[in-house]
Amino acid sequence: MNAKFYSEGSSYYRFIERNGSQSGLKIADWEITFLVFDKDFLTSVKAAYPQTEEFQYKLIWRKKTGTYTLTENKKDFTASFTLLESGAEASNDLSDLLNKLGKTKSASLSISEMASFFVEGTGAYQTSETIQTSVKSSYEWKNELPSSETSPPRSVFLFTNGSGDKTTKFSSPHYDFFQLQFEVSPTEPNKLFYKSIYADSKFEIYFLPPLANNLTTKPKEPVGLKRIGDYLLKEETP
Repeated sequence: MNAKFYSEGSSYYRFIERNGSQSGLKIADWEITFLVFDKDFLTSVKAAYPQTEEFQYKLIWRKKTGTYTLTENKKDFTASFTLLESGAEASNDLSDLLNKLGKTKSASLSISEMASFFVEGTGAYQTSETIQTSVKSSYEWKNELPSSETSPPRSVFLFTNGSGDKTTKFSSPHYDFFQLQFEVSPTEPNKLFYKSIYADSKFEIYFLPPLANNLTTKPKEPVGLKRIGDYLLKEETP
């Protein structure tokens, strides 16, 4: 079979969206994978498995939701996630793909996770993560900043078993602090916020974070963009 699976345009994005309101400080952590399968690869799969239905496009999403609290500096924050949702759809048509995503029921799971973020100017970094399991074991990862200019930053991993009387610790200096770096993008009042996740010579798809766009007024999508669920579709006309 063809060793090349994906075409140009395949991508992965992670979005952290927040919304402060009278009902509380809400947060969502999105992971979106957009796959464009190589046409030669699809042809070879079809030849090998004639009964298999293959699609050119596939979108896989995963979302954690919860609340967050601000630190004393009013910039850094810690998120507490209680729900995990996920879903996926595939199609040979981009408009059909987005419509399917809006109709498909997602899988959901209760979780107990925390994550801390450091915000500085137009950049942000995730500095820790804690996962609590159903058997009361916990996994924690965090960055330890260098104590001096000559010492490197370290990544520390802690595992505590269900009884809570034994903690395993592992430290590593071989961690790139910028792996979990984010771009801070402020929203504008009464204006839709969206980010491009796929583009080719004819189409472009934008992600429309629902929490960040939960506005008092409901602005219309820009001219030339069609809103389909949590996405905007742009089609170039000749």
